[in-house]
Amino acid sequence: MGEGLIVICAVSYGISSITLKKISHLESPMTITAYQLLLGSSLLIAAGWLLSGEVHGFTTKSLSCSCTWHCYQQELSAFGLSC
Repeated sequence: MGEGLIVICAVSYGISSITLKKISHLESPMTITAYQLLLGSSLLIAAGWLLSGEVHGFTTKSLSCSCTWHCYQQELSAFGLSC
């Protein structure tokens, strides 16, 4: 199964490289990145939904801790520091 997934990964990488070369002169890099993220996340969500995937462990406390950590990192980067 692992070898098959590597082949699928290589084929999808090749297709995306060819596609990006063809459309890179038509769109801005930011637009291309946005489309890639939108398409990729949509495929992952659809695969999870079709395979009855579940997400556990999200609570109000965990989300607030994540938000606090993200804000802390943003403040450090504003001063040129990193975690």
